[in-house]
Amino acid sequence: MGLLAIKMFMALFYRPAKADRQGLEYLEQSWVTAVIPIYNEDPVMFEQGLRSLLAQSRLPNEVHVIDDCSADPGGIRVAKKLRREFEATGVKYTVSVQPENKGKREALALGFEAAPYSEIFLCVDSDTILARDTVRELLLPLADERVMASTGMVLALNHDSNIFTRLQDLRYGNSFLFERAAYSRLKSVLCCCGALSAYRGTLVRKYLPDFLNQQFLGKPAVFGDDRRMTNYCLMEGQVVFQETAVGYTAVPEKLAHFLRQQVRWNKSFFRESLWAFGHQKKYRPAFWLTCMELGLWLVFGTAMVYSLFILPILHPTSFFHHIGDYAVFMVLMGYLRNVRYLDFPRRGMGFAKRFGMFLLAPLYGLIQLFLLTPLRFYALLTLGKGSWGTRQAGVEVSVGGAEAEVTEIFEEEDPHSDKKVTETLQLLRLEGVALARTAAPRSQAVVQEQPLPTPHLYQQGWSIPQQRVAWGFSAPVEQPWEATQQPGPFQDEYLDPSWPHGQGW
Repeated sequence: MGLLAIKMFMALFYRPAKADRQGLEYLEQSWVTAVIPIYNEDPVMFEQGLRSLLAQSRLPNEVHVIDDCSADPGGIRVAKKLRREFEATGVKYTVSVQPENKGKREALALGFEAAPYSEIFLCVDSDTILARDTVRELLLPLADERVMASTGMVLALNHDSNIFTRLQDLRYGNSFLFERAAYSRLKSVLCCCGALSAYRGTLVRKYLPDFLNQQFLGKPAVFGDDRRMTNYCLMEGQVVFQETAVGYTAVPEKLAHFLRQQVRWNKSFFRESLWAFGHQKKYRPAFWLTCMELGLWLVFGTAMVYSLFILPILHPTSFFHHIGDYAVFMVLMGYLRNVRYLDFPRRGMGFAKRFGMFLLAPLYGLIQLFLLTPLRFYALLTLGKGSWGTRQAGVEVSVGGAEAEVTEIFEEEDPHSDKKVTETLQLLRLEGVALARTAAPRSQAVVQEQPLPTPHLYQQGWSIPQQRVAWGFSAPVEQPWEATQQPGPFQDEYLDPSWPHGQGW
């Protein structure tokens, strides 16, 4: 209870990052590349996600969509369909298809390799819908050079589907507004959410070889990419949570889908926590937070399994004597951990509805105790097995007929963003500060002649011309990056093996 009180205290005093005029100018001129892996997507939901990115008050400079050899071609058709709309805004846009399914990690790496000059990588899941100012708000922490990554606030898009999705929405709120908010006070968020995060390009390039070649128990690591990248960031600097950068993602509506997702997340928790225990610097908060998370789970999980499954058999009288104490503890914990859910503004969800959702907190506690705690032990025992995603042969979650409701998320005014930031940016633009998409990425490094690599991508008629490259940011310094269109179908183009993958970047 003492640790719970400390975490609650830190979460209650959490404040999102802000940036001064100089920081905002830096972010406006930074080169931002969005990387979106897709696999068996619901075409309607994916299109809404891309349109929410297109409607951002701060557009990315580039968008790379990478299809991981989907069985359903609907997603790739949507990606190609929106090419002209993105290019009309000045955004560089590529659509790529892998010849075989290799996993989300490989797909992300293709996007990273395609932009060796990018200063910030924006990682967004294909089923994530962004509020209008989400990208702008997510970048704000990166105005501080000590911050290596920021992660946004993610909630359930389909929370009204059934009571199961409502409980997941409550859990999402708890994991961000309680856990990540508390750890953000120490600048040590342990896991950036894969649905919505931003990373410094220099850091991504430095660790990309290890990211791609990671193995565990002699097998390639194919899940846990978000937690792995967060570990790299914590080795180099700070990782924070930005509450004002809001995204809505589709959560599982069926138990089987949910269980596969939870097994994958729990395996990632164990594997990356063990790795962090051996690699993180001992004087940094991230190391001790990782030790605390592992230790608490070991003690609490073992105690719960014993109390719920073993004690009733060995000492049934004692169990039933204390069952009321267990129930009171579970209810109290559920409400304390979710209290911040009540004061977070939600589009289309007033206080009365939020309060109704809040009352369900103890019910999720039951799921945690009787389903997820044993499932975590199962994940620990099967660490050697894994697959990259929760999708099987086809689309598992769809927005159905809710397209209009989804569109409102990015067409209406964003209730979470900082209005002072909006005013400052308007002033900067009136004063003629160059926007990122019309200016080359900056570099303070020595310039030397070097051709850019051919992207490790299956691209539809795109190649990169030879340019002068500045090591450090590895960015074109004479002019913005330009793609030259060439005729022809998808071509198998691979990265030059002599290209220095992240070494010294």
